[in-house]
Amino acid sequence: MFRIFIALILIAGPAFARERVQIAGLADPVVIGEASLGVIGITAYDARLYTPNGAPFDWASPMALELDYKRGFSAQDLLRGTETEIRRIEGDTNDIPTVISLLSTCFYAVEDGDSYIAVGNSSDQIDLWRNGTQTCTVTYPDIRKRFLSIWLSDDSRFTSLSRKLRGL
Repeated sequence: MFRIFIALILIAGPAFARERVQIAGLADPVVIGEASLGVIGITAYDARLYTPNGAPFDWASPMALELDYKRGFSAQDLLRGTETEIRRIEGDTNDIPTVISLLSTCFYAVEDGDSYIAVGNSSDQIDLWRNGTQTCTVTYPDIRKRFLSIWLSDDSRFTSLSRKLRGL
């Protein structure tokens, strides 16, 4: 009986994740890459990148990034980390305070088991969802690439994670 239960969980897990991403607004989501971020043996989160019908990664196309947290972070930690990484990737562009201000309403504290999904159906908009509830919509020029570059750019802090997520 226990083996049947485990088998059902293993089968239902990916379907449930796909459903969450579909509810968040990405049509026909299929995982094209996944990776875990861990530092010194401590996993921070598992990440999956979805595209419609499993299309190859392309900055010009819709996508969704799902992060399943394995440890807790405060909302301030998430926002501060976002700002740090955008500045590191882009340099000190004049509009970073505006971008961070727009993102400031998106983040809530996370604990082990919580998830965030960032859906970018267009280059100028992202929708963030925490545990199945939408936390914000940010509309700003090129916001999809600017935000998701933290995980998906060749200039990401963790290039191996970035390449795995992009299916490379």
